[in-house]
Amino acid sequence: MNEAISVQVLITVVGFVITILTFTNTRKKDLEDDTKERTKMYTKVDETCNRINEILRSVDKMSIKFDDVSHLQLRHDEQIKNVYRMLDDHDDRLKKLEDK
Repeated sequence: MNEAISVQVLITVVGFVITILTFTNTRKKDLEDDTKERTKMYTKVDETCNRINEILRSVDKMSIKFDDVSHLQLRHDEQIKNVYRMLDDHDDRLKKLEDK
């Protein structure tokens, strides 16, 4: 009877050890998988941040170019107004000369 109890205790202890080893290995594997997934996620987030920064730099450059073009357009508008004033003045002088 003593041997039967010893065998039962031995089987229980072996089962318990196997359970702990299985749990530890599974936990380690899950941790490794989780680490791999997190690494992939962080890499994707970093790539996305880099792309966003590139887009922002491009937008800044475009904004500067747009400002330059806007200033140029304003200068041209003023020049065109001056040309029309000169034409109007010329027309007025011609009319005065024709009236004489």
